[in-house]
Amino acid sequence: MASKLNKLIYIGILLCLSTLIACSVTPPTENVTEAISLPKIIMNTENIGWSVVQESLLRTTDGGVHWKVASPTDVKVSEGQYFILDDKQAWIASDHESTVTIHHTRDGGKTWKTMGEIKTKGIFPRIFFTDEKSGWMMVSIKRAMNADSVQILQTTDGGGKWRTVAESESTETGNVPVEGNKTGISFRDRSTGWIRSVQLVQELPWLSHTKDGGLSWKKQYLIVPKLEEPAPFTFDSPKFFSEKEGILVFHSECERQQCTYFFQTTNGGDSWVHHTVLKYNNPNFYMNYDFVSIHTGWTTDGENLYHTNDSAMSWKMLVKNREVDKTVADSDRIVSIDFVTDQVGWIVMSSQVAPNQLFKTTDGGHTWQIVHPRLVDRH
Repeated sequence: MASKLNKLIYIGILLCLSTLIACSVTPPTENVTEAISLPKIIMNTENIGWSVVQESLLRTTDGGVHWKVASPTDVKVSEGQYFILDDKQAWIASDHESTVTIHHTRDGGKTWKTMGEIKTKGIFPRIFFTDEKSGWMMVSIKRAMNADSVQILQTTDGGGKWRTVAESESTETGNVPVEGNKTGISFRDRSTGWIRSVQLVQELPWLSHTKDGGLSWKKQYLIVPKLEEPAPFTFDSPKFFSEKEGILVFHSECERQQCTYFFQTTNGGDSWVHHTVLKYNNPNFYMNYDFVSIHTGWTTDGENLYHTNDSAMSWKMLVKNREVDKTVADSDRIVSIDFVTDQVGWIVMSSQVAPNQLFKTTDGGHTWQIVHPRLVDRH
């Protein structure tokens, strides 16, 4: 009887100890969050997207509410030195002097592969990929007033190996025009691409254009209304919605105002047709915009949000900035636009009092709901 009692007491002690141990386990910190400020977002779907904050690449899977750090902890992400292909794949180019290291993820940032070091002739790498294998890198060799010598490199294995395909002022490779301060490179497919730049235009603005994968480059001129005097032009990368249809946007000064020009192509970028120019009076602001198809897009002058359904031939005002939300003041400006469908999109509004407020629409931009983004502890 005593032995049975001792067994029961022993079992009871074990149960108490196991309960205490279980209760003392530290709960996971996955849900520890802090509010974050997002200057802009890049959404791939209604739920999945990316952003860069404090030199880290972030990713969301719930429409922008919660974000996790997706980039490697020891890699700094600089503006223009990363590329998002889709909801899972991204590349980061980190450089030290003239050595560039490429990092690649295929699983939304859960794991990264370091592709090795590439010796280049320049700095400030800009990268672009058309698919998992085909990519290009542009580095700046020498900069001057309204001029920029660059080196263009190409990869066909996702970033592991690179070869020089063109260079400014070179007799051995394709010659890239020196004029203009170059800010990025983009491709429609493995053959057709453009270099975007800021340039002082005397007569007609132009883009550096290739049709052989970057081996040779020529100036592609754009027809715009006659300029009264030389003006700086800032080009964005063309955005394509099919093999033939695309939109090209650039910004300049005209008639003592800021102007944004909208062009369209229906032949894959062989030529561009000027559809409209929007004028506004904010010298420190370039109109932000986004298109989800050749027909449907949005743009803003900071104070108003506009919408087009006819390839930028005409624009209709949807809302004024202060109509977005009751918390928005007249001083707030719309600084970023990102849509994934003709109904679902986001804007970022900012001012000195309330920087980088995020809003979401599900009715094409007519009404908006504020989003409070938070950073989720990855550990």
